[in-house]
Amino acid sequence: GGGGGYQEGDNDERPRDNNTHNPSSDDDDDDDDDAIWNEPLVCLYQDNCLAVIDKPQGMPVMGAEKTLQRSPLLLPLKGTQLPQWPNTPAIINDNNNNNNDNWTTKPDSILGKPRPAHRLDAPTGGVLIVAKTRRSDSLLKTMFHQRTCHKTYLALVYGKLTGPGSCAMTLSGKPARTEYKPLRHCRTVISHDQWLTLVELSPITGRMHQLRRHMQHLQHPIVGDKRYGGGPFQKWELFATTNHESKSNSNEVETSTTHENDSRQEVATRTTQQSNSENTPPHLKRLCLWAIKIQFQHPLTKDEMTVALPKEPEYLAYVMDQEEQRWSRLQAKEEDGQ
Repeated sequence: GGGGGYQEGDNDERPRDNNTHNPSSDDDDDDDDDAIWNEPLVCLYQDNCLAVIDKPQGMPVMGAEKTLQRSPLLLPLKGTQLPQWPNTPAIINDNNNNNNDNWTTKPDSILGKPRPAHRLDAPTGGVLIVAKTRRSDSLLKTMFHQRTCHKTYLALVYGKLTGPGSCAMTLSGKPARTEYKPLRHCRTVISHDQWLTLVELSPITGRMHQLRRHMQHLQHPIVGDKRYGGGPFQKWELFATTNHESKSNSNEVETSTTHENDSRQEVATRTTQQSNSENTPPHLKRLCLWAIKIQFQHPLTKDEMTVALPKEPEYLAYVMDQEEQRWSRLQAKEEDGQ
């Protein structure tokens, strides 16, 4: 329940806090992979109004530099026929804002290149709606502003998360709410409790980086999220620090609890900054977060639409399998050493 319009990375109201930055450099924690710019986009649904694509991880949607919006990748999805709209004025907002002074009445037209109707963080993969005509673009953006579109995400997080539950920590001084439902768990050597959790996330509000910040607040950061506490080895280094090293480190953990960010996370971050990134297994270098489903009202037919990825991202199962194997090897070594 609840509105879910501008969601993870979809919010045009950029928070006025330390997380404010150029959208084009929105995700400095993600490596640029040239291969994604050379392969055609996977289209999940399309008609004369819009298309829904599976955006690759590592691809910024909007901004000033190398982005999906500026690339030629959307050209094959260009509209070929205008939708048959009802006999009502075509209200187009050229400036994409809600100031009525900027609204003009013009006939619909096919866009030279389809436009993304909302944001999706660069390192996050998954469903993204693009508009094919000016009127579709305006109506879709209005739906997102009014939060009548709902998105569902799948993430792999550190620790054994139980639930279902929700997080309502305010973000940038604004109300924010995320609902979560754990799906399954696997063993790992990199988490403080030696567990990872595959979790379904549903943002009810749409603050910037909401899912990533809320999961960090719950002390279950998303695997591979270097910005919000889920960088490789952070939790495992933390586990080693608090359980196997000097008491002074443990005391520091216990006495710094007044920080907004959990103090144990700070210890973990400091430890990680000293570690060698070359030792990071390749399967832990990507953000384990996908938008797997979107529900919205079609701007022309008013039908309730649900478009989803055809299957769970294989990368998530791959990471879980790799970590189970690493955990099993560690257990075998410990047994041999006894």
